[in-house]
Amino acid sequence: FDSRSLEPDSELGWTSRADFSLDYQTLDAGGASYEINYHTVAKGFKEYGDVSTTKKKLLVIGDSFTQARQVSNDKTYYSYIDRDKYEVFVYGAGGHGSYQELQILLKYWDQIKPDLVVWQFCRNDLADNYFPIDSASAFSGIILDRPYRIFRRSDKDNFYSFSRIFWPSRFLDFTLSKMLSRF
Repeated sequence: FDSRSLEPDSELGWTSRADFSLDYQTLDAGGASYEINYHTVAKGFKEYGDVSTTKKKLLVIGDSFTQARQVSNDKTYYSYIDRDKYEVFVYGAGGHGSYQELQILLKYWDQIKPDLVVWQFCRNDLADNYFPIDSASAFSGIILDRPYRIFRRSDKDNFYSFSRIFWPSRFLDFTLSKMLSRF
């Protein structure tokens, strides 16, 4: 694990390092060498478009798959988005759980005012929010402490209010209802 692209953060535990570049050679599955050109811009974003654009604004958030430190910036999954149609904003940080990603979304929502949000999930993202599960994982403690937020049944109304950002989202509604039914 290479944490050079991350830095400590008092609210999130850690964030992607702003204005960071890393160029290196690696090998593909067949043994051929190729170059990785990874970089971030202001605020740790992989891309931070023009907030005053007249194009539709697309915000992409996620964890290490979105940070994509092992892939050149021009080869990421979001690099194929039509830039003539969308102004793109991308934020990802390795090891972030969905609660940390939600905090990023809320922190930059009013600045960016996205028309569309792509929230990349990975199978461990929800478990990253719950200390007893996360502390048993191999990833636990590798970076820094994450800001755990354990939602209880009494938090149900507050937790569902976050989903209004994404309404109507059947996936989020299903996920939230399953999570809250366990508390």
